[in-house]
Amino acid sequence: MYELYDNSGLTASDIIALLDIDKGYLSRILRRFDKSKLINKAVSPADKRAAIIALTAQGKKEFEVLDQASSKQVAEVFGHLTESDGITLVQKFKEIQQILNKKKISLEDINIRSTLKTGDLGYVVYRHGLLYSQEYNYGLSFETYVAAGMYEFYKNYDPALDRVWICEHENNIVGFVLLMHREQHTAQLRYFYLEPAYRGIGLGKKLMQLFMDFLKEKGYQSAYLWTTHELQTAASLYTRYGFKLTEEKESTAFEKTVKEQRYDLLTVE
Repeated sequence: MYELYDNSGLTASDIIALLDIDKGYLSRILRRFDKSKLINKAVSPADKRAAIIALTAQGKKEFEVLDQASSKQVAEVFGHLTESDGITLVQKFKEIQQILNKKKISLEDINIRSTLKTGDLGYVVYRHGLLYSQEYNYGLSFETYVAAGMYEFYKNYDPALDRVWICEHENNIVGFVLLMHREQHTAQLRYFYLEPAYRGIGLGKKLMQLFMDFLKEKGYQSAYLWTTHELQTAASLYTRYGFKLTEEKESTAFEKTVKEQRYDLLTVE
């Protein structure tokens, strides 16, 4: 009824194309509508074999009643949400859609930029805090740790020595990593993350290769990173690019007991 109300001059074939609906099922619906005097049919001037279907005055009235009831129901379900809640809900729906469409996403669909924009650092801090809470049960102290590190990075940012790689798909940030210069021609890899729907498509490897290429381009002699023992998938990626586990210590800094691990790349090839 919505399509008939919102569009004029539709044939049954048009409705099938719009809704991807079974022909037999649509035929039964239209017969019921016709019997209830909700639609009229007229021969199409473009094709005498087809019929133009339109809502009658009674049909339009019936749709408007249904539309108002639907709007009321939506308001009852979502009306109490704050603006922030609404933004979060939309983001979750997008994540669901991305998961369902995962097979359709390829590395070529991802745009990777290396220039910072307003909101980037805050958003990455937020996503780190939320994802690590959901996936590893890290506490609020982890988010503040990331925020402090982001501030340190920005305060000392030198575009000739430092670099960010921000992955975007459909104008949403879906991955991130940064390289931060340290003393004695050493670089630190920090805040590597991928949204769940974008794991397993080669994006992690792409980011690591960009990191390694920049290391070599800028003449860094070594690099290192800190992680925890729980992030085994990430660790296997680091070791694939030559990083080796050099230090391990128990910590409760993130409001749970973990083993903090340092990986070093001692030779940049």
